[in-house]
Amino acid sequence: MINFENLGGDLQGALCYLPSYTATAHFHGKLPPDLQADRAKAIAESRAFAQGDYALALLKGAALPRRATHPHRRKTRAAHRPRQ
Repeated sequence: MINFENLGGDLQGALCYLPSYTATAHFHGKLPPDLQADRAKAIAESRAFAQGDYALALLKGAALPRRATHPHRRKTRAAHRPRQ
């Protein structure tokens, strides 16, 4: 889970760190098989997600729909769930 307090509460910083977290997860073998197989693809997808759906979800905050099937909630939940 990303602790935004450690990032100074800066949205821009939080979005910039996500690809780095993805690279770290790749190094430790914690990504799904399709992303673990291709580091460049994993980081590119992470960057696109951070600058798109994730940024929008963070900006919406509590206004984000509560339905668990909403694409922003599903993706952000998956981004924060550590793989065992």
